[in-house]
Amino acid sequence: MLIEAQKGKALDKLPKKEAASFDTDTFAVSTKYDGNQIFIVKRNNKVTWFTSDNKQFDIPGLGTELLHNKSDFILVAEFMYNCDGKLGDRKKSAILTTLRTCWNKSIANPITFKENLCNIKVFDCLPYKNGDLCSFVQYDLPYTNRLEVASLLHYPEQISKITYKTFTGTQAKKYSKNLVNLSWESVMCIDPKSKYQASKRVNYSIKLKYRKTADLLCIDVAAGDVGSKYENSIGALVLQDSTGRVVSVGSGLDDSDRRPELSDYYIGKIIEIEYEQIMDTYIQPVYIQVRLDKHKED
Repeated sequence: MLIEAQKGKALDKLPKKEAASFDTDTFAVSTKYDGNQIFIVKRNNKVTWFTSDNKQFDIPGLGTELLHNKSDFILVAEFMYNCDGKLGDRKKSAILTTLRTCWNKSIANPITFKENLCNIKVFDCLPYKNGDLCSFVQYDLPYTNRLEVASLLHYPEQISKITYKTFTGTQAKKYSKNLVNLSWESVMCIDPKSKYQASKRVNYSIKLKYRKTADLLCIDVAAGDVGSKYENSIGALVLQDSTGRVVSVGSGLDDSDRRPELSDYYIGKIIEIEYEQIMDTYIQPVYIQVRLDKHKED
């Protein structure tokens, strides 16, 4: 079963028209959790779990409890493991990343989940009707109505529906900054009347993120993981800041940046990155560019 997610946009990536009206538009605003997106499908008296890239897994006890619901549905949720889902917690949920690696290496049933450590936040619900999903590619029920459907479902204690506040864009920005100060990632702002469009990056699901930049020294180059797309390419740049803090950055590198013959070129260069916050390391770092105007001595 192929399930495709609806994707949002960062505020600074919106078209001019939507960006211009953001401050006065009204949204359903909820906390953005730092975990892994999953789909939970309950259909024909069976519960099936999928990662965001449609790899199937199972949490049997939680699935059994979801069978108490008479209706069939797809839950779109954020999966956290042994954490609250604050910024930087995604690495604690890396059990799903481990699963993907095992699938790529054809290792069967490698992970057993401890159900009491699961923390799953439902942020969308797509109900079935007459045995079929109602136009899943463009689901017409408005977003806040879909959340009302989610509120009527029975969940085990490890699964809960998100709560949202009705705010203008201006209010959402202020609310988001307060959450960031409490170590949450940020907020999602979704048009209350919006449809669900699978496989689309839409203008009415908006991420508020506050990213900073830093210039770090490249001290090493890591090869791509065996079995991955970048097995024979550069997987990440290993960077170090002036305090000695080290971070590996692969996100943001395109295929031309990853050519193996560039490995020696990067060593000793100053690399500009974007990031969310600094905790034990740089959270959600993204490669921007090589700073040819700066040198190690600077």
